[in-house]
Amino acid sequence: MKLVSASNFILLLCTWAEINAQTLNLDVVCKLPDALRESSALWFDRDERVFYSLNDSDRKNEFHSFDSTGAWIATYPISNATNVDWEEMTADDEGTMYIGDFGNNSNNRQDLKIYILPHFFDHKDSSIHAEIIRLKYERQSAFPPPDASKNFDMEAMIYFNDSLHLFSKNRTTPYTGITYHYTIPALAGDYTLLPRDSFNTGGANYLQNWVVGAALSPDKKSLILLSYDKMWLFRSFVGSSFLQGNVTQYKFPFLSQKEGVSFSTNSDIFISEESVPGASVNGNLYHAKLDLTSTQEQGELKKNIVKTRLISDDYLRKETFETEIYNLSGQLIMRIAPHVEVISFTSFPAGVYFMKENSKFKSQTTLLIKY
Repeated sequence: MKLVSASNFILLLCTWAEINAQTLNLDVVCKLPDALRESSALWFDRDERVFYSLNDSDRKNEFHSFDSTGAWIATYPISNATNVDWEEMTADDEGTMYIGDFGNNSNNRQDLKIYILPHFFDHKDSSIHAEIIRLKYERQSAFPPPDASKNFDMEAMIYFNDSLHLFSKNRTTPYTGITYHYTIPALAGDYTLLPRDSFNTGGANYLQNWVVGAALSPDKKSLILLSYDKMWLFRSFVGSSFLQGNVTQYKFPFLSQKEGVSFSTNSDIFISEESVPGASVNGNLYHAKLDLTSTQEQGELKKNIVKTRLISDDYLRKETFETEIYNLSGQLIMRIAPHVEVISFTSFPAGVYFMKENSKFKSQTTLLIKY
């Protein structure tokens, strides 16, 4: 009889965290231009193959464009804007750009804004006059609030269906891990923010779990929330209920101050990073490729899990159904015919797997833990 060790109990306890975690390799594209040493946002123009970014701490009311070699192209000042703490940029399908001046590190600001640059990509005037959205939080009455309530910072924004969707950067102590999802019309005016949804990024370390950027794919089927050493990919959501979709967590190979993310295709993303003096990696533009096929399959498998089974002796008896075994990434690794009654796991390393059983009437998934 094979005994379950303490380490195997830890494996069991960590199963759900492991299911949601994959590693995403980042390839360096270029160094960001010197004008963007505090890059805090990123937008990729798919028509012209040009990148846009902005600084969050130099207090200049301007943003910049550059190419994939890191060569600076142009600077775009906004004549009626101030840069208190610019943190995000996004655009709609009509060429209007939105810049979020809603960074709020101390949770004490009462002048939060979003600048609207109508049809920016159509003319790119040398000096731009912005329309303005002014924001306040329904739930904030103290500036700053107590440490346990400091969830009024913001660094993530996307455009979807005539609205701007904002995601909070959590600065609570003790850290709760909650990011709030807010929605406002993408029109100039004064708006009060009230959460419509939330997501717990988990963990006790804010540097590895707070949300610092967001991006929506061109086909509007994938949402990314970015952090310093990981990101969360949401898919299979309905309408704008992004945080209710299937979520996959991607770990980056290293922690750095990544703050900008943008899709170039439905499965290709770029990530920008601030320059931090003395850091081993900084000031780069990265590219990553997403495997959306396995991500979608993984989401369906997780949704249909009905039970969990431990495999301790390398063999598992199954029902007389067609059966498929998937790895943690949602990739098919074995298919077993209905007449086969026992599955051999002798060649499988210890880890977590999905077993999908397909009958005439339904499909169900068993979570398998081999130790």
